[in-house]
Amino acid sequence: MGILDWEFGQLYRNVRGSVDWKQKITDRVMVDICCPKREPYLILGNIAKWQNTFCILGIFYPPKERQMHLF
Repeated sequence: MGILDWEFGQLYRNVRGSVDWKQKITDRVMVDICCPKREPYLILGNIAKWQNTFCILGIFYPPKERQMHLF
């Protein structure tokens, strides 16, 4: 499954010349996007020509809100 998110493409362009580019991308994902303070959502879609092939169009990661009490 491919990732078409603009933010990830720009991140790759910023770090592609460095030796540890894979680690920098992993750190960005694990520290800023998939951290316990955030709740990431993947925006999925497909391409009209290949309707059974899905790709990640974007990632939305708002701050995680504390669940309110029921009573």
